[in-house]
Amino acid sequence: MNLVSQDGNIYWIPHHGTTQILFYRKDLFEAEGLKPPETYDELFEIAAKFTNNPKYPDVWGFATTPAQGEFASSTWSTWLWSWGGDYFDENWNPIFNNEIGVASLEAYAEAVKKFSPPDSLNWGNDDSGAAFQQGRLAMLQMWPYLGAAMEDPSQSKVVGKVGYAPLPKKELLFPRLGSWGGTISKFSKNKEWAYMWLAFYNSKENTNNILVPSGVAVDRLSTVEELKDKILWQEAVNLSFEHTKERPGIPEITPIIDVWGLAVSKVVTGQADAKSALDEAAVKVRKILEDAGYYD
Repeated sequence: MNLVSQDGNIYWIPHHGTTQILFYRKDLFEAEGLKPPETYDELFEIAAKFTNNPKYPDVWGFATTPAQGEFASSTWSTWLWSWGGDYFDENWNPIFNNEIGVASLEAYAEAVKKFSPPDSLNWGNDDSGAAFQQGRLAMLQMWPYLGAAMEDPSQSKVVGKVGYAPLPKKELLFPRLGSWGGTISKFSKNKEWAYMWLAFYNSKENTNNILVPSGVAVDRLSTVEELKDKILWQEAVNLSFEHTKERPGIPEITPIIDVWGLAVSKVVTGQADAKSALDEAAVKVRKILEDAGYYD
């Protein structure tokens, strides 16, 4: 509820919660006697094993979503937090360009450059998900909603071959948290009807009949318990929920996300090194917050 609340007030009703997890080819892992990586060092070792391996000529070790904008910003955030970094100090001064932030982005870019297909530099969720469905990847940093597509024989070549685990950690485990839901505008002329619709839409029946088949992670505890054997990725999500973190919930976050995403994209594509890209981003982000009155 922390994600939908501010200063003790609940501003919207969560529909479902989710967090990034690791998809992995359990058949390939079993063939090599491997377990899902618990640290990023292990992820790099396993990714190297599957990349350019004659035994698996069409498989790359790892992929994420480095496409400019929200995709890159979203997935890098998990690496930033895992390395022990953060975006701002207590006074809203940017700190993501410090030594820790730079190291996390360098590692993120290295993973993409070394272990991901050459055409992955502009991948978003659907692109990387499709690559995993086609059997091109050994591991994927992804949101669990694509789990249903992985297990759909009409569109996936890896049905029954996918494992789901929490993302690894460096210093800390902090996968990014996300949530979808609904709110009621204070200008609504039918607030009671709007609330009734939200209550209906978020009912247990709709959770079971709409959310579960769609593949998204559910946060209604009774549904999680009843359908835990059918929602193959739910255990990984539940374990990850214990450690999740989210970017600042401030009005200026959308343009700031664009700045972060551009910086990540520049590093991944070789247009800039991590330090200069993040320094430039820090100047832009500070200007956005300065214009909004954060430093008065």
